Amino acid sequence: MSARVSEEESASVLARLIASGMAETRADLVRETGLARSTVGIGLAALFNIGLLSAHGYQHPVGRGRPGERLSIAPTFGLIAAVEIDMQRTSIAIYDFGQHQHAAAELTTHLTHHPSDVVADIATAVHGLIGGLAQPLQLRGAVIGVAAPVDVRRATVVGPPFLAEWDNFPLGAALTEALGCTATVRNEADLRALGEARHMPAENSPLVYLRISDGVGTGYVDAAAEIVTGFDGAAGEISHMRTVTREGRVCTCGGTDHLQSYGSEPAMLAKWQSSHPDRTDATRADFERELRRRDIEATRIAIDAAREIGAALAEILLVLNPAHITVGGDVLNASDTIMSTIRGVVYETGLPLATRNLSISQSPLGEDAGLRGALLLALEASLAAPALRQQLVTRRKDTEGRS
Repeated sequence: MSARVSEEESASVLARLIASGMAETRADLVRETGLARSTVGIGLAALFNIGLLSAHGYQHPVGRGRPGERLSIAPTFGLIAAVEIDMQRTSIAIYDFGQHQHAAAELTTHLTHHPSDVVADIATAVHGLIGGLAQPLQLRGAVIGVAAPVDVRRATVVGPPFLAEWDNFPLGAALTEALGCTATVRNEADLRALGEARHMPAENSPLVYLRISDGVGTGYVDAAAEIVTGFDGAAGEISHMRTVTREGRVCTCGGTDHLQSYGSEPAMLAKWQSSHPDRTDATRADFERELRRRDIEATRIAIDAAREIGAALAEILLVLNPAHITVGGDVLNASDTIMSTIRGVVYETGLPLATRNLSISQSPLGEDAGLRGALLLALEASLAAPALRQQLVTRRKDTEGRS
């Protein structure tokens, strides 16, 4: 790494290494970055100056060298709001910069409600959660995951017909104003992929995350465990890939025979309801209960859906060639058959070169994956050079004002 870097650029590199756990002392930072000790010292001084770093004891000495002072991101630097909005609920968690969760809430408002109402409810909940903390710190950033296509450059939802009120709604701008901090909007599957990838060993990336819920959403992270969104944010929208099965099923987007129409939980439920007159009013909970009981008809429907999902994953292996696929969704907890069927189809039909080192597992983080991914994305944005430059400028102005 070149030593000719600005104060905020070197500070950003150092802060991200410390936050990731890859470096803990000055000696670690010099070794990891290749920067001169003086450059590392300047960057660390800037981070201490804005209150972003804290020191806590000394590393156990190795050999005859002086023990290194342990460094960490100061939890008291501020708070981060992680939010996930889907068709069932809105989940919120408040974290500090040490990545500790302090409060959480689940709202009944979700994607079927008007976006202005959802924004208002999120803002009220976030401010209420922060106000209830023993030490209400400044909210530094928020990341919102939405279970719908997201234009990442404009921070808007590109809604299908049944979400017409959300289409092109300025969600990022509205939440930035309501929360009083920068609000970043991403597809929830992308954030879940990020959360899963950073939770797993590095050799599991590139990674594909797939969630079976109201749709079949996927997110992809590259070998460096960074989200791949594509040019506008459409990367990973396999819900709207056409299936091998062609029964003329109409998708919520208006197309026909899309994966969502066969592999989503509402698609499974619809098939279950139509299979017997007594099941017309059955709910998802009813269907999941029958799966747990290993009901033959419910299991057959789940297997058919899993085959369609496995076939779609086998296709995208040829484009993405991930090291690992992780699958999430509440329905997986009702039947092991879904995961085993997906694995079987992928390994049977996928190109051998793409499957010989591929591993497939159920999500280890479960429903927390999206909030975890939102936290990490918000933290990285706060530790990026532009954000640190703003903090340093504000600090200098405050110092000059007091002098």
